[in-house]
Amino acid sequence: YNSYLAVATTGRQVTIPQERLKAIPSIMDSKYTLSFWNGVANVNNYVNSLIENSNDPMERISLKFDKLKELFKTPELISSTLQNDLERYVSSYKIVNKEVFKTDIARLESLLSKVDDEELQKRILNNFKNLHYTSLGSDIPVIKFKDAAGNEVSLEQFQGKYIYIDLWASWCVPCIKEIPYLQELEKLYKDKNLVFVSISLVSDKNAWRNKMNELSLHGHQWELGESNYDKLMNVTGIPHFILYGPDGKLIQYKAPRPSSNQIKSLFNKI
Repeated sequence: YNSYLAVATTGRQVTIPQERLKAIPSIMDSKYTLSFWNGVANVNNYVNSLIENSNDPMERISLKFDKLKELFKTPELISSTLQNDLERYVSSYKIVNKEVFKTDIARLESLLSKVDDEELQKRILNNFKNLHYTSLGSDIPVIKFKDAAGNEVSLEQFQGKYIYIDLWASWCVPCIKEIPYLQELEKLYKDKNLVFVSISLVSDKNAWRNKMNELSLHGHQWELGESNYDKLMNVTGIPHFILYGPDGKLIQYKAPRPSSNQIKSLFNKI
């Protein structure tokens, strides 16, 4: 029946008996659907084909949730199918109006209150609320990182300076390619009221330290510690660069890369 579902949602010219199609929801309504590598994806595509399109992402997710509840009773299947839509909604959301953002928090909270998966509820809502850190003029989160020696450090220590942050990982090839350009910027603007902070997102601390030694990295080399800074800032890909002003307010959520043509003209104005 998972195979029937796969065929039914791909648009291939294959005729499936109506009794098979009608039986799909009841047969697939099981936590064992999660054991198929494509089980949730097939259910997702199937439900998407049954709901109306909407320009309002939240409304579409709500319609999808209602259809899932209509067709299936297994909580694990419902939450797993809805999860990707919720995560995509959060990661693609852009704050253009703080009042609208407050309204959308309330709408999301109302929708999530109907979801049985409490862990999913909490995670999605927290990640969405944390998006306020990504809006222009937002404050630096009051959190602690760790330096290479394991000491607690924070961005607050650079109060009164511009802070250019590089979020990277030792396994990230594009990140490594940016490092020579970053080192050039550090030398070029060493007399400016500007500090450079590299924050590693990798969980393997040995890999991080080995890469620092290999590339002769110096200066402010930090790791996340317990900060969850990457999640607070809704970072979905690296390298990711962030710029704060001397007042501790966010200037650019996605600052130009060190290798870009725009970065020097930006720093020349500081």
